[in-house]
Amino acid sequence: MEMTGLLISLVALLVSILIFARFRSLRNRRNAIHKYLFLAMSTQVLVRLVLYIDQWISRGSPVLCESFYVLLEYTRTAVFTWMLLEGVQIHAHIIVVFPDNIKFRVYHAIGWGIPLILVGTWTAVMATFHSETVCWWGYPFNSYFWILEGPRIFCILVNLIILLNVVCIIFMKVHNNNNTEIQKIKVAVRAALFLLPLLGITSILQVIPAPLDKSPFEFGMWAYSTHLLSSTQGFVLALLYCFINQEVKTAVVKRWRSFKLTHSWPGERGGNQSDEQQLPEVRVV
Repeated sequence: MEMTGLLISLVALLVSILIFARFRSLRNRRNAIHKYLFLAMSTQVLVRLVLYIDQWISRGSPVLCESFYVLLEYTRTAVFTWMLLEGVQIHAHIIVVFPDNIKFRVYHAIGWGIPLILVGTWTAVMATFHSETVCWWGYPFNSYFWILEGPRIFCILVNLIILLNVVCIIFMKVHNNNNTEIQKIKVAVRAALFLLPLLGITSILQVIPAPLDKSPFEFGMWAYSTHLLSSTQGFVLALLYCFINQEVKTAVVKRWRSFKLTHSWPGERGGNQSDEQQLPEVRVV
């Protein structure tokens, strides 16, 4: 079930990245953040697939195995920071937190740079104090893991506060506004408020030990719910921010109509006009 969920998530995320990269009408700051969020999540899913499929990494090369886990935790942390930037960007449309024309490299510094610092610190601590364990088995249950998990939970809480503030402002000031941009903000807020609990729950479940001392039914419920939620995160993300996104659907429909128009047979284009031209002239006396 987990392997199937990860493969579906990977395909959905790669398709979403391709859509945002190919369509010029989708090239804006908001969708750029979506794209890098997809990139972080898809890399995380790919690393998890490699670790699950290629068991040789775990058995034959502990250093390589640990490197993959470092990459896995880096991409997981990047998902949280880019998700935080989603909330900040939404908030910037309602209340200017910082100038909207700020260089996008600042977003890169936050989205990719902060995870690099956190994971670098965690890696140094693990290499120093947890090196006796092969491939760092069980590292999510180690107290050092809170070097990563603490900031992730903090990102979720800050993002939740930002989004709740945006919701209050929308309902107090612009809830009757039918402006297209306001409608896009409302959709983005709903998607983010749905994703935040999903990220938070799966993150918390990761640090809770498996209930091995419980009944088979309780263990089964824990195992199925945990693996189902964690493996389908990418698919849910792509679904909310891409596949049911009205802006994306409009761009895809326009491209499809243009494709049909340029690749249709000559008789299919302007068929009515051709028929009319072939009709004999009728003269009324």
